[in-house]
Formats: sequence, structure tokens, C-alpha cells
Amino acid sequence: MDQASPFSLFGLDLSQYAARILLGWQQLLWGEEVGLRDRFCPPVRFINQQSPDQAGSTGAALNNDATDAPGLGWLIPESEVLIREVSLPIDGEIFLREAVISTVQSHSPFDFAETSFGFRIAHRSPTELTLTVAMVLRATAEAHAREAEAQVHGVATPIELWAEDGSSAVMLEGFGESDRAQRYYANLGRFAVRTATAVAAIAMILSLPALWVSQHAGQLAELKSETQARVGSVVAVREELVQSQELNAAARSFFEAYVDYGPWLHQVSALTPDQVYFQRLGLDGSTLTVSGLAENAADYQRILAEAGMFSELVAPSAFTRDERAGRERFTLSMRLMSELAE
Repeated sequence: MDQASPFSLFGLDLSQYAARILLGWQQLLWGEEVGLRDRFCPPVRFINQQSPDQAGSTGAALNNDATDAPGLGWLIPESEVLIREVSLPIDGEIFLREAVISTVQSHSPFDFAETSFGFRIAHRSPTELTLTVAMVLRATAEAHAREAEAQVHGVATPIELWAEDGSSAVMLEGFGESDRAQRYYANLGRFAVRTATAVAAIAMILSLPALWVSQHAGQLAELKSETQARVGSVVAVREELVQSQELNAAARSFFEAYVDYGPWLHQVSALTPDQVYFQRLGLDGSTLTVSGLAENAADYQRILAEAGMFSELVAPSAFTRDERAGRERFTLSMRLMSELAE
């Protein structure tokens, strides 16, 4: 029974999608086209050959433990290495390692367990990949590793084994290459941290004006609320005053058509003797007409005329004697002078 794939979802095999994601990640980190490896991965210095190598060797000191110090490498002569070139369709890159293992199993003159191997992508075209696969007897590789360690005795840096391939070289797997990979990842991590810190600092600097504006707006909003609370009573009083003014204006407009008879009554009552009795008072505009009884109506008319408070003081009808009341009946019409009416 076949073991279920860890990338199976509801019966759908997602292993190829996972393989393509992993391939993209590997190409990003180790692909020559991206440039991350050339920028952050330490180069290799071959300790048994002084000629320039294709892996970017430098002449740094062997005991340098810095993350950008060169790694130590040992070249196995081409005469002890079996080199094979393999072509793959570009879509088959997700099965690259399987293709390499199959090549080693089918072309190595030794048992697979006794073979050390490595590979590199020699050429990439839009449709095809050309791989260079290097195979060495494991015992031969281990002997070279011991020889390299003897030459750099006392240095803790692991030594990588590389198979010579003309003017180039192929790294053999399983001989100290993990140390340089770890330093590469450490360099990438530090660069990512520095980049994130710089981006955060720039974002913080750019956000300062917005933060200041937001804080200032909050202060203004708080000040507005305090001011509104403080002037709330003043606004209420103002509203009451406006309402009173509106009511006063409405009342004034309503009573403008009516004559204020208060001044009439005040002036007439002040001048009228106790012996005079009013039976009727009438207002027609600004004209007051009074009717009543007096012991001497002519004397009462004279009193009003001499007061100088009335104009157009006339008697519309003659005075008559009321024998029953023992007094004269009169009717007088007059106008209150305007300056006294105000």
C-alpha cells in the first residue's frame, strides 16, 4: 500500500505545487541570476591550489571566523573524478535531485553507497537545463578530506571538497558545506534585520507629522468640548433673550393698533374735581370724549382748557340742567397733546 502524500488535500495531490514553491525558494537563495548568493555567501578558498577558481575564492587568512570570511575548500584532481553532463527539460527542474541521483546510480562505476557526488547547473536555456554531475569514490574523497585537515591542522573551520572540472569545479555533498551555508543564512538574517529596522525608522519618521496632527486635532477637540461645556449656560441665556425679544416684538406689533389710554386717565383724573362725575368715557383714535354731571360744567371745561394739556377741547352739545340730580349734564371732546401722551 502506497504511503499517503503529506501534501494531499481532499484527495488532490499538491506535492508538485509544494515542490515548485521549494524550488523558487532555492533559486532565490542560491540562483546566480538573483545575486543574493554572490552578495552575502562567503566565497571558497582552495588551500591546495593557488590558481583562481570559479567559486569566488579570496586570499583571506585561514583562521578568520568572520561571517564574510572565505570558506576552506580542497580540489580533487580531475583524473580522480567522473564527470557526466545531463540535460533536463526546464519543467523537470522540480525533480532535479531525483534526476541527479538517478544519473549517479546508472553511471557510477561504484555502488551508490560508496559514491560521493555533487552537481551544478552548467547552462540554463528557456527550454532546457544542462547539469554537470561529479562522482568520486567515497574512500578517495575521505582520503582527500584527511589530507586537507592535515594541511590546516588546528583550524576549526570545516573543509569542503570540490571536484575539479576543467576550468570549473563542482562541490561534493556532505563535506563541510553546511558551515558556509549557515554563515550565508546568518548574513541574510542580519541584512533583513537591518533593512526592517531602517524601514521601521523611515516609517516612524514619515508618520511623525501625521501623529502630531492627530494629537493636535485631539487637543483641539478636547478644547472645543470644554469650551462648549463652559459657554453652555451663556448660550442658554442668549437663547432665552432672543426668545424674549421675539415675544416682545410680536406683542408690540399686536398692540400697535391700540391707543394707550393710560396717559388720558392720569391727566383727566388729576384735573377733575370731586364734584364732577363721569358717566361715560370713549376713545376714538386719539380723541377722548367724556360725558357726566358737574355742578358747573362751564367751570370744568375752563379748568381743562387752562391746564394747557389738551387741544381741540370742545363741547359737541350744549350743557343741560338735570333737575333730578341737581347738576349740569355735559359732553366734552378733546385731544391730549402729543408730547404729554409719550
